[in-house]
Amino acid sequence: MGQTESSKKQSEKSNTEHVPLLETGTVVFNQSMLFSRLDNLEDEEQQKEEIRNYIDTINNLDVNRQIYDVSKSVDWLNVKKDISFEELRGKIVLLDFWTYCCINCIHLIPELHHIDEKYRDDPRFSIIGVHSPKFENEKDTANVANAIKKLGINHICINDSESMLWHNIGISGWPSLVLLGPNLDLLLISLGGGKLSYFESVIEQALSFYSDSLTDTILPLDDDQIRDDRKKEYLSYPTSLTIDGDENIYVADSGHHRILVLDSSFAVIDIIGSASGECGLVDGSYEDSRFNNLQGIYFYNDALYVADTDNHSLRKVDTLERTVSTIAGTGKRGMDYEGGKEGMDQILSSPWGIVVHEESVVFSMAGQHQIMNQI
Repeated sequence: MGQTESSKKQSEKSNTEHVPLLETGTVVFNQSMLFSRLDNLEDEEQQKEEIRNYIDTINNLDVNRQIYDVSKSVDWLNVKKDISFEELRGKIVLLDFWTYCCINCIHLIPELHHIDEKYRDDPRFSIIGVHSPKFENEKDTANVANAIKKLGINHICINDSESMLWHNIGISGWPSLVLLGPNLDLLLISLGGGKLSYFESVIEQALSFYSDSLTDTILPLDDDQIRDDRKKEYLSYPTSLTIDGDENIYVADSGHHRILVLDSSFAVIDIIGSASGECGLVDGSYEDSRFNNLQGIYFYNDALYVADTDNHSLRKVDTLERTVSTIAGTGKRGMDYEGGKEGMDQILSSPWGIVVHEESVVFSMAGQHQIMNQI
């Protein structure tokens, strides 16, 4: 009697959890051993030689490095049809283990996008996002698909709702990156993200090292799923709202990188930021100013205070002068757990929620898991 689909998945899950690859003595895959050596080499050619030697060493290890095939037990996203892991043979594959509630996973997306764009026309390389849920609601594929659209993820993803591949390899935290060789075997693992610039260098050398083993078959990426239709909608992923003394309602329209101003009948009477949904970091008039995935907003004393998340900045909207200015943050993400600097000298990391209390701007710093204040 054949197995049911449920029992097959349970059997596959048991197999993947049996002996995690990172518990077979293959600690050499850890990026810190390679990256620390690269840190000590200033010459680019020496770095390339170090990477080639590393790949050659890994390639000759007499240990099990092959990941388990879970392709039939996961949901595929951003593809025209489901893919088997066999179709990944003959490619260099970067696996990104992520979950959509993880701020550090979100921070990694722009760097992954850069790599994806660089190799978009090279079928020998692919990025696969492996969504591995932390909470029960994150197991739902519809929620994952919505997060992929909201976050602008353009590469192929799978929803591994039971974290089978996570257990098979021995991943222990989000985000984690795993680079695979052409036989679906481990080349490099970075628990916690790591230096994407070094990963990019390893990818380049791996494409050269395995050139005779690579194929140019094209994976069925679905451009229709990836295409961003949010500009067709008037409101896209609203995140917060606040009300002024005249009962006007301000809505953070994060998907369009702007703020909508509504009257008490909910009619739109003004737009702060780009009318067409263009993002950026620009001060100036309502029309000229730009935001980037703003999250929290708060009205206080004729001013609107904005947590401009992906600009890693705090912004202030003067509703009388109809202007926008930056009051903290450099526009680039940084880590400063002490604070104390003034204005745009203070680096920030994904400010999220924001209020004003006794003339002090209090905000949550999602990237550092802190609550801070700007006086």
